[in-house]
Order: sequence, then structure tokens, then C-alpha cells
Amino acid sequence: DRHDPLTDAYRTVRNLVLFVQENSAPGSRGHITLVVSPSPGDGKTALAVNLAAAMAESGRRTVLVHSDFRRPRMIPALGPDAQHPPAVLLEDVQSLGPRSLLSRSGRSNLRVFDLSSVDGTAVELVRATTAKLDELAEASDHIVIDTSPVGATAEVLELVPYADTIVLVSRVGHTKIAPAQRAVTILRDLTE
Repeated sequence: DRHDPLTDAYRTVRNLVLFVQENSAPGSRGHITLVVSPSPGDGKTALAVNLAAAMAESGRRTVLVHSDFRRPRMIPALGPDAQHPPAVLLEDVQSLGPRSLLSRSGRSNLRVFDLSSVDGTAVELVRATTAKLDELAEASDHIVIDTSPVGATAEVLELVPYADTIVLVSRVGHTKIAPAQRAVTILRDLTE
């Protein structure tokens, strides 16, 4: 409910994403937005959390998906009202419905899907997450996925085929040109 330059900038990003997705209606399922960056520290998690909050603020049933299991920083970014993810075993994730794996974010219309409390490797957790994306998309209007950096891990590449929209985050004075160009090339090759 804030109105300052920073929160209004996140609303602008939301509006741009919605504008792009307007012409690519996925049918009866929610849109999936993948938030990526070339390297760690570019601001990807901050953008993903605030984009999801802006989607929820506009009345859309939104799910924020955490998939950066090597640097889990999403839950603290949601604030003190966010619940930690439910404790489950990796082998149980497939048999559970997606709603039972969602936790509250502290904001209306916004739920969180986060397997970071599950014991498993980053690759196993991303694969378990991707296996639930179709079910999550059926039960929501919009999904925003916070990923690992494109140049740092290969797990993010498994999520690319599910995305309707990819938002590449770069931070002025931080993001280097070579990793940014490499990230664009990788993403372009995977989406063509």
C-alpha cells in the first residue's frame, strides 16, 4: 500500500510484465514469470518478491516460488509475517497437492512455494519444484519464480521452458557486461 518511487517502480515492472503477457494468454492456467540475473547480488530476489507482491496487490492469486537453493534469501525478504515453508520429505513432495506445500506470505493473494526446508541437493529441489509448476499454475493467476543466477548454476535452465516471461535483472554499477551478455545468449538459445 506504499506509494514512493521504489514501490511504484515495482508496480511499473508488474504492468510491463502484464502488458507483455496480455498477447500470450496461457488459457486456463496462471502465467509464469521467471526472474533471473547474470550473477549473484544483482537484485533478483528483491525484484521477484516485490513483483509478486505487486501482482497480488492488483487482486491476482499469486504464488512466489523459491528456487535459488544455494542462496536462500527469499523468506527474510518477505518480512516478519511470512511463514516458513512446511517441513516435508523430498520423496513426499510428489504425492502432496500443491496447496499443502504453500505457506503464507503475510500479504493477501500471495502464497509462497519453497522447498528450501526439504533435505536434498539443489538439483533435486529444482526438479521437485518444476514437477509442481503445472499444478501451481492451474490453481493461481500468476507465478513468479526467484531463480539462481544464470551464470552461477545450471538449475535455472530447467525452469526456462516453463516460463511465459523471463525478467533479466541487472544492477547498475554491479552487473558486469560479459556475464550479462552470456546470460542473454543462454536464455535466447533456450527459448528459440
